[in-house]
Amino acid sequence: MISKRKGLALIWILLIILGAVILIAAGFFGYRYYKAKQDEKNKPAAAPTSAPQKADLYVGWQTYTNKEIGYTLKYPADWTLKETDGTSEITQQLVKYISIASPGKDSLHFGLQRSTQQYFNITDRTGIGAGEDIPITEKAGTLLGDTVTPKAHVWEGKVVEYFYSLSGSKCKCEFVSWLGLATEIDWTTQGKTYPALDTVNKIFASVTWITPTASTDDPNSAANLNKAQDVASKYLNARKNRSYSEARPYMTESLANSMNQESFAGVSSPSFGSYTDMNAQYISDADIYQVFTNVHWMLQGVESGVAVWKLNIVRQSGSFLVNEVSGGYE
Repeated sequence: MISKRKGLALIWILLIILGAVILIAAGFFGYRYYKAKQDEKNKPAAAPTSAPQKADLYVGWQTYTNKEIGYTLKYPADWTLKETDGTSEITQQLVKYISIASPGKDSLHFGLQRSTQQYFNITDRTGIGAGEDIPITEKAGTLLGDTVTPKAHVWEGKVVEYFYSLSGSKCKCEFVSWLGLATEIDWTTQGKTYPALDTVNKIFASVTWITPTASTDDPNSAANLNKAQDVASKYLNARKNRSYSEARPYMTESLANSMNQESFAGVSSPSFGSYTDMNAQYISDADIYQVFTNVHWMLQGVESGVAVWKLNIVRQSGSFLVNEVSGGYE
């Protein structure tokens, strides 16, 4: 009987020990789980992985900026850029463009303007010479979102120049460009693979628009149109007063020399009464302003007729001057 009781006691002792072990193990692993969760929670956020940097295709290149037209481009450091901005000796009109020459003396003509900038030309070239233009579509590039395709100008089996044509409407621009070659290139061996074509494409791809600065050179600006109307008004006021001396400062030499006080004043009846509805416009082909106005004629204090007068205004040394007047009495 005693032996049986000892056996039961031993079993209880073992059960108690086993329970204690289980409790200790549960506590240990529970603590480790809690600690791991806390460590994960308190772990500092990993720094965001930076995106791989895009390779700069224009390392060492120069940057050209035209603030008036509003664009910028890049070109090789060993190429030479020349800016043309003024009256062309060939066309006698205002032209704005750049030329970029390679060390080998190939020269890229680059003329660009926004569709709203029509007061100057981007080339003063008047012809291209005899030959055949062959598109090289495999060497097409992009400019301001539109496709630019070179055309080889071939004469007697030789490439003389490459002309570029722009297709698309994203750039909203006018564009004239060609690559003049220092020496002619054999069409069959180098015409389609001339290395300078790739460089020109990189130049075109670098072009971006920037905000243009206001330019007083724009003949179509409101300020210049107002100046043309102002000098026309001063001339007409002097005509109303029949005073040649008052009008003289507002006339060109040629117009002033074509008349005197008597011819300027004209007859006293009917008399110049007033002028109304004045309007000025710039004629780009002639580089002049035309000012139209209605001249009201008086006869014995009563309006006797209305005639449309046209005054041609030119700019000379920064001044606006009347150069020609047409119109009479009606």
